[in-house]
Amino acid sequence: MAFVGARPAWTGRERSSGFVELAASFDEYISKLHIDREYVLEVLEDVYKPTHLDATEEWLDIGMPGWREEAAELAAAVADARARVA
Repeated sequence: MAFVGARPAWTGRERSSGFVELAASFDEYISKLHIDREYVLEVLEDVYKPTHLDATEEWLDIGMPGWREEAAELAAAVADARARVA
């Protein structure tokens, strides 16, 4: 369940606060989570410390196992970031 505070009028949606069911169970909720590749690419553009890059790689390892082999654009962005912060 998630709480939505009154949305601004420009959204064109219901403006009152309320609760929204995200999933029938916690396991279902967890199974719906994903890491957005575009967001990761944005994060990697702003990395300025090796420790941040290490943490980002660990996050990808946990949330997207196999990303190094399956997501060439992410692997390239990590390599670019590694070169930039080195």
